[in-house]
Amino acid sequence: MEQESYIKFNCEHLTKDILFPDDINDFIELGKTLKALGHIGKIDDTMGYGNISYRSSDGNIYISASTTGTFASYEKKHFCRILDFDIESNYLKSEGFLPASSETMSHIAAYQSLNDIRFVVHIHSKQLWEKYLNIEITSNIGVKYGTKEMYYEIVRLLNSNPDSNMLVMGGHQDGLMFWHKNIDSLKTTLFTYNVL
Repeated sequence: MEQESYIKFNCEHLTKDILFPDDINDFIELGKTLKALGHIGKIDDTMGYGNISYRSSDGNIYISASTTGTFASYEKKHFCRILDFDIESNYLKSEGFLPASSETMSHIAAYQSLNDIRFVVHIHSKQLWEKYLNIEITSNIGVKYGTKEMYYEIVRLLNSNPDSNMLVMGGHQDGLMFWHKNIDSLKTTLFTYNVL
């Protein structure tokens, strides 16, 4: 399993308390379930894997912050808001108690490719990764997580497959991504792929 605590973009982070929309609560509960099942978790006390993000109705993106896979559960304080980003310069600006996850650019790629989705989850499962590798949409094995190359790879794949709700990250062992426009449909998709 690859380590996910290394942020590969230039991150400007404002440490501050932030307000969240009320409808993020159900999504945080889903995140807690994914943690309980081991799909999001920790390698050790400093390195976690997996993350979740949410796009509010006003277009703001909230993502579980860096290393929060190491925590036993999720609370609102474990999420940050994306304020700005630039793919070409590999730059990201966030605010909250903790800086953005190393996978933030991958989540942004999904939101930029599919305008109607509001929820993205990135989990780890060796069993499911091996089962769906090159069966479902799979990113190029040479493209590593957290890079701008992965951003462009996800954009390419989602633009070519706009009706899909799942991606196997070929160059990110055990990594899978799922997305949907509402929480109930996302849960159905996760159930269909034996995540839940």
